[in-house]
Amino acid sequence: LRYGLARETKGVLPVPEDVLARTLLVLYPIVRAMVEFQLYTGARPGEIIKLRPGDFDRSGKVELMPGFVTDTGTSIW
Repeated sequence: LRYGLARETKGVLPVPEDVLARTLLVLYPIVRAMVEFQLYTGARPGEIIKLRPGDFDRSGKVELMPGFVTDTGTSIW
């Protein structure tokens, strides 16, 4: 497009939290996990779909910020 020919559209607003909470209750478990993961990480849907089990660190250690590591244990998996 040439400069000035594209038209601006209204931004897409997030889903209200109460609608999200009700929706999570009726989703299949794997889809629910994907939606929750997206909510917690801010990842795009396409990025979540491409994830494989080997992409996750299951050691139980989580670095919350540089130099601050906490141990969640392996029972989380």
